[in-house]
Amino acid sequence: MLRLSLRSARVLGRQPIAAAAQRQWPVATSHRPNLLLQRGFADQKKAEDAKAAAQNPPPSTIDDVGESKAKEIPTPAPPVTPPRKKKGFFRRLRNLTLNLILLSALAFGGGVWYSRINDTFHDYFTEYVPYGEQAVLYLEELEYKKRFPNAASRIGKPRDGSEQVTIPAQSGASWRVADAADSSRRSGTGSVPTKKESQPAKPKAATKTPEPTANPTEPVAVKSEEKKQPGFKEPEVNEPSRFPPLKPIDLLSLADAKEPVVQELVHMLNDLITVINADGAHGKYGSSIDKAKSQVKKVGGQLKAIKAKVEQESADEVRAKVAEFDKAATELVGRVEKAMIGQELQWRKEFEEEMEKVRGSYDARVNLLLEREKKLNEAKLENQLLEQAIALKKEFATEVQNRVEQERESRLGQLDALSAAVTDLEQLTTGWNSVIDSNLQTQQLHVAVEAVRANLETATQPQPFIKELVALKEIAADDAVVNAAIASLNPAAYQRGLFTTPQLIDRFRRVASEVRKASLLPDNAGVASHASSWVLSHVMFKKQGLPEGNDVESILTRTQIFLEEGDLDAAAREVNGLEGWAKTLSKDWLGEVRKVLEVRQALDVSHSYRSPATELEGGVRCLSHEIQNLNNTQHFPFCMNKVAMMKPSLLSSTRGRIRCFSSASRGYTEALERLSLLASNRTSTRLFEVLRAPSDISAPKKDPNADAIPEMLTWMRRAGYTPHDLCRIQHIRVAGTKGKGSVCAYATAILRKYGRVGTYTSPHLLSPRERITIDGEPVEKELFARSFFEVWDRFTETAMKEGKTAAEAEGPESKPFYFRFMTILAWHIFINQGIRDVVFECGIGGEYDATNVLPAEAVSAAVVSQLGIDHVAMLGDTVEKIAWHKAGVFKRGKRAFTRRLDGQPEVMAVLRSRAEEKGAILEEIDDDVVNAWGGVKGTLKGDFQKFNQALAICAVREHLGLESTTRVSLQNLPEDMIEGLREARLRGRGETIEDGEVQWCLDGAHTKDSLIEVARWYGQELDESEKVVLIFNQPERDISELLNAFISTMKAVSGREDIFSHALFTTNDVEGPVADEVRDLAVQQKGAETMKLLATDCQVQTFDNIRDGVLEARRICKDPGGAKRVLVTGSMHLVGGVIGILEPWNTD
Repeated sequence: MLRLSLRSARVLGRQPIAAAAQRQWPVATSHRPNLLLQRGFADQKKAEDAKAAAQNPPPSTIDDVGESKAKEIPTPAPPVTPPRKKKGFFRRLRNLTLNLILLSALAFGGGVWYSRINDTFHDYFTEYVPYGEQAVLYLEELEYKKRFPNAASRIGKPRDGSEQVTIPAQSGASWRVADAADSSRRSGTGSVPTKKESQPAKPKAATKTPEPTANPTEPVAVKSEEKKQPGFKEPEVNEPSRFPPLKPIDLLSLADAKEPVVQELVHMLNDLITVINADGAHGKYGSSIDKAKSQVKKVGGQLKAIKAKVEQESADEVRAKVAEFDKAATELVGRVEKAMIGQELQWRKEFEEEMEKVRGSYDARVNLLLEREKKLNEAKLENQLLEQAIALKKEFATEVQNRVEQERESRLGQLDALSAAVTDLEQLTTGWNSVIDSNLQTQQLHVAVEAVRANLETATQPQPFIKELVALKEIAADDAVVNAAIASLNPAAYQRGLFTTPQLIDRFRRVASEVRKASLLPDNAGVASHASSWVLSHVMFKKQGLPEGNDVESILTRTQIFLEEGDLDAAAREVNGLEGWAKTLSKDWLGEVRKVLEVRQALDVSHSYRSPATELEGGVRCLSHEIQNLNNTQHFPFCMNKVAMMKPSLLSSTRGRIRCFSSASRGYTEALERLSLLASNRTSTRLFEVLRAPSDISAPKKDPNADAIPEMLTWMRRAGYTPHDLCRIQHIRVAGTKGKGSVCAYATAILRKYGRVGTYTSPHLLSPRERITIDGEPVEKELFARSFFEVWDRFTETAMKEGKTAAEAEGPESKPFYFRFMTILAWHIFINQGIRDVVFECGIGGEYDATNVLPAEAVSAAVVSQLGIDHVAMLGDTVEKIAWHKAGVFKRGKRAFTRRLDGQPEVMAVLRSRAEEKGAILEEIDDDVVNAWGGVKGTLKGDFQKFNQALAICAVREHLGLESTTRVSLQNLPEDMIEGLREARLRGRGETIEDGEVQWCLDGAHTKDSLIEVARWYGQELDESEKVVLIFNQPERDISELLNAFISTMKAVSGREDIFSHALFTTNDVEGPVADEVRDLAVQQKGAETMKLLATDCQVQTFDNIRDGVLEARRICKDPGGAKRVLVTGSMHLVGGVIGILEPWNTD
């Protein structure tokens, strides 16, 4: 109790209370300030300590003793507050600023406090509030220092290396009273000693960590006794018994303790030993410390053994791995060497083969040159011999003539004159024969013209006169006048017929009544003007005779008189003089009259062009006058104006044939004529059919595919191009059985948003120009014709250089097949027009297609669309074989895109194998990704079009250098691509044409799968009671199988059995057969029989041409209650023929 009270009092007062107590603990007092000033913190305060602390009364101080409180003086009441003075602007601004600063500080402080409670708010506060992170970190550091005050000093300060202080055993309180001498001596030792230099510690003694104090300065070391303690002395008689002092515990030292864990244990144990030695408890804890030392040494040994074992195992494992890697590297080097040797052998073999080819080529060329030189020398010798023979003959004839003349008195001269007379007679006879032939042809032409005229004059209703015009054109034998006259006619005139004169008069009367009602209307007439004009027209007086003036009534009266007199020309000129609403109402009637006048004028020109020149010149001048009066009509052909500009000298000839209409030399028409002379694709497919046909000849037949690419390269060289020249264009190759055209259309529409683009597709519907398009439009006729003859002349010149005659070189025999020629022509146009982006569709297959001469550098991407059975003779009878051919468009190092066919693993295996063989990168588009995307609705119909859109998007992105993976390509499409997908159009694929009240739907589907897709989307558009007329043909496939799949799908989609009221089966010929021509209708009859079985209520008919089928469909749709829809499908040629009939102005 005495020790505790004195210690507490010393801590509080910092001064000794009693000198005796100070003398009793001289050494302890030197450590007490350092020990008692330290503060400790507990993580959790005990409940009883807190309660005790709360119950203790506050300590009293000296100031409280005897202190009296001052008497409180009552505060007087404040005076009445005067009226507050209105604050100034700057004062209010200052108050506002101070308030904002105060509120900001409070908000900032509250945020700092709340961020230490809520982690989410802590993240937002430190990230978005300026200096928020620094403030929170500062408070956390303060709290950490408050809780762990010794952490910083332990981390930052090194261990104190001063000499260890030993407290003697005699220190502290004793049982006897100290004398004065001891008191004075101990009093001197209680003062704070001066600082001494620290001595080096003993080798085995661990350094003692200094205790942290509130003052950061270096702690004051306690001066140890310099003198050694005297040896143990026996106690005196009057002293209590005591034992000799025990030896202190030695510190633990492990020489090979390299592990941090062992070192830490040694340091901890040495700290315990130091504390025990300092407290003098080494006798009590000596055995435990020795046991702990042995355990630490044991742990160190075990750790060392474990470490050695792990090192040994790691070394063994490393050696095993090194051996394994050495073995693998050796094997890899061996395989690489083998591959290099094999590749070298392969290259050597190919090099030798190529050298052999080059050697053979040069040998052939040398032989050819030698043969040509030989022939040339022989020809020169023959010419020289002929010249010598001619010279000899001349000399001989001259000599003979001189002698005969001398002997027969110039009788030979008379024979020459007779011979000249006979020659003139022969020429006269020949000329007379030509005159007779011309006269006969003129009579035939006159009969044909009169037949057309009689058909028109005797008709009571408008009826077509196509056959009569065809006969007239054939009789004219490609005469320019007749061809131009027929070409000047409006197609609607001879396809639908002309109104008769009574019908025109009757129709004019009805039109005249309406014109009179609107005769008083101004240009910007409103409702009131119409009403007033209608009322006034009923009270106006009609004029009689031939009134003068240009008012509406006068013009109508004169027109009525001209019509009654049969003068349609004058009547048309009068009506043409109307203006405003009157002319607008009479526009239709005037158009019909002009058709009649055009036909009459064409017949007059055809009838009179064989007449004498003077008569024809007068007729042409009359025709010129009529044309000048009616040249503002929109349907009047331009070529009719050319007649008035012809010189009279061109209208007559010695043989009586006048050609006033002549087209420009080597124009578009001639280009089409020469193009039609080339061998068609059907000719090339027959080669494969003959190859596949069974034969008794055992000799092997040569595969035509083997020479396809070499022949195409030869034709390109003859046209002046090499595959390297095509690298100036970047192509998107498209191959497949179905969907090729749609993919090309989508790709073209998208690329149009990024610049000029060219497209090459096949086949065409109406014109060959449709195959070659720039920016989605067919090339102009002039460009097509000019480019055509440039390529044609190159082939001709090359053929002539090879030794062919001019006739043979100019003929189609020296030109490639139709498709090959069009392919070279397309490249020629694109290169000359500077087109750099091209979408190129394959023709048939891919591996041996004419378009596959493209090198890899000229291809940016490839697409393989839907696959199916097609062109069996050329590609094979299974989808796997066809896939092999289609994958030929893959190029090394280029990406190829196709739809993943999970239901056809064999086909996908072929495509993957071919991609690996070609060195291409095959990207497979998953149907689930496309279905999730959904596609873009556009003009092309069918839900399946979304797969074609996905293929086109990926190919275009790869072409443009963008990311082309499926998921990336179909997400967040640019607006330009979406707009392009909407605008994509393709003629003959889901196309709709409105023809009056009849809706014609045309789709060139020609395979089973494509017809099923047509049935799906077309069946969904039909109402419950709509009837449809079907026009169908497919001569190259089993028509029964196609019809069965098509009709079954249509019934399943619509849920009806009576969709088709009529089914018309035609050939692919647009016009009817000529004389003595017999057409085979076996395919059409087979289709008709199949249709009777599939749809019992359907009426079936067969036709030998498309035009008769279209006319029959129109007749059916005109009947009351008849169908108003016509579906044309089964063949692209059939669709093209129908479009040509419905839109004759678009045909060539």
